[in-house]
Amino acid sequence: MDYRYLEVFHRVATNKSFIGAAKDLAISPSAISRQIRLLENSCGRQLLRRSPKSVSLTEHGERLLSSLELFNSSLSQHGFRESRTVLRIGALEGLLESYLIAMIIALSQKREWDLYIDVDSPNNLMQRLERGRLDIIFTSPVNETPIPDDFVCRAIGQEKIVLISREPVDLKEVQKYPWICFEPNTWITRFTKKHPKKTIRVNNMLSIIGLVKAGVGIAMIPEHCIKNRKGLKVQSVSKFKGAEISAILPQKDFRPNHLQMFFEEFVINSTIKT
Repeated sequence: MDYRYLEVFHRVATNKSFIGAAKDLAISPSAISRQIRLLENSCGRQLLRRSPKSVSLTEHGERLLSSLELFNSSLSQHGFRESRTVLRIGALEGLLESYLIAMIIALSQKREWDLYIDVDSPNNLMQRLERGRLDIIFTSPVNETPIPDDFVCRAIGQEKIVLISREPVDLKEVQKYPWICFEPNTWITRFTKKHPKKTIRVNNMLSIIGLVKAGVGIAMIPEHCIKNRKGLKVQSVSKFKGAEISAILPQKDFRPNHLQMFFEEFVINSTIKT
């Protein structure tokens, strides 16, 4: 069980509202709903009765709320309730290295915040954001999944997608080579409907580039991820010209103050140069 779900439950129970809890915690209502569902699954009990106009506690919910309030009271008496400002950022590996590092350095010099940085695929980052485990993500959503209504997507730049190989490759015959991919639905899988000889999935960009240099296969990646072109053939892929890079975060009403501050100071006026 993720114990953050207990705090979510406590806010829903005291507000008798998912929207009220979402505003208190500055996360989206959909994230609140998911976390309550996961908590109920972990407990094996229904904790809340939901209706279009209100939320009420079941018997098990009443017992849990009583235990939580006792626990919180004990923490307060012993001085353990002081909170720290934490900003949780998710990013694609290439974006972290080529863009976000400079932003993080500037942020750490300006704010006394704890920073948690997660690097993952676009799909996994979006899932963590929706579940309330990340505050903001920087991604290039290759699967074209619609952004939920609780979130806003702001374009912050474009990236150039290239094919990398050890030897020259005809773009019309990419299916004749092994594909090295970061995740199942990625640039090269969108480029052609044909199937490759085989697929090698590696969730590390440096390793993908290293395998291509070793002649293991070919890959399509953002050009800004390539720091050293030695041993690589790099071809532009016109189909993905101007692929958008975005920052995705909750709608303004569901952002904590520090996230809104970060968004205004470091994201709105920021542009990725690739």
